[in-house]
Amino acid sequence: MNYIKGFDGLRAISISFVILSHLGIFSLLPESDFFRNRFWLLFSGETGVLVFFNLSGFLISFILIREKINTGNINFKTFFIKRFLRLLPPYIMFSFSILVLKFVGLLNFTMEGFFMAFLYCYNYAPTKFYHDELVHTWSLAVEEQFYLIWPFIINQINIKKTFIFISIFVSICVIFLFLIRSEYFITFRRPDRWFIPSAAAILIGATAAIAINYEKVLISNFFKSKYSLVFGVLIYLYPIFCIKYFLFLSPIIMSLGISSLIGWIYYHQNSKITNILNLKTIRYIGKISYSIYVYQGLFLKNGPGSNLFIQQFPQNFILTMLTAIISYEFLEKQFLKLKNKY
Repeated sequence: MNYIKGFDGLRAISISFVILSHLGIFSLLPESDFFRNRFWLLFSGETGVLVFFNLSGFLISFILIREKINTGNINFKTFFIKRFLRLLPPYIMFSFSILVLKFVGLLNFTMEGFFMAFLYCYNYAPTKFYHDELVHTWSLAVEEQFYLIWPFIINQINIKKTFIFISIFVSICVIFLFLIRSEYFITFRRPDRWFIPSAAAILIGATAAIAINYEKVLISNFFKSKYSLVFGVLIYLYPIFCIKYFLFLSPIIMSLGISSLIGWIYYHQNSKITNILNLKTIRYIGKISYSIYVYQGLFLKNGPGSNLFIQQFPQNFILTMLTAIISYEFLEKQFLKLKNKY
């Protein structure tokens, strides 16, 4: 697949949301329902994750569909090798680092929580195993679970059945979000981070990739028009104008807007917006965004407040960026060279 301009820019924006959120920008907002429960959702850390989910669903599906169209089949071995070469090096380095800091007494988290994070199932962790340095791994778990099943689904079913599958899955996620609105779930777990309903955002991104690869689908024509941009922005603003009762559906509704913007960017590679997103500095931040996300868990945790020097501002932010850059340039690039051989 050729390089798609603008996508690294979207990654840069999304990781900025995560960083600002974990630096504590929420505390600067006026104490009103509008700003803290609506406006905040437009650039919160979880919204940053939402953008990552949509992009991941789009790009992985795009690659898999192109392979299936060109070869008639998907090489699962190659797919998983490439995923591991991209994702595991910084994650293993992060995991090793926090484990060392735990054994020397600088960090305090349970080994149960650590192993749930390391084995990509932290999105199912009970809140008693929630630890500031590990919380961010819930989203990595959702994506990894998605990677384990989605290639097989795409390989087995045709385009029409894929749309039906996604529609049913997203509908189940909506129903699930209604059902978990009880104090029991909120107190003991974070069911909103389980594969259902979190993967809905990834599959909505996948829908855009499917539509683009099968241009007879009307959605692809929609992405080519200016209405896709307008629709994307308006739907992204859903938390601002929606009825309060339906605010909890924001992740799914906003994903429709994000994927609409992704589709528009794909078809408008020479637009001013795309060129801004593709500026050199923004593009580089996007390229190292995965590394930033992984390592910020150690330095920024899930929010400000720590007696540990490396977790205090501004050194926590500086160390996050430096570690991500060093990791990308001297560790990950070596594995990316191997990845490109596949």
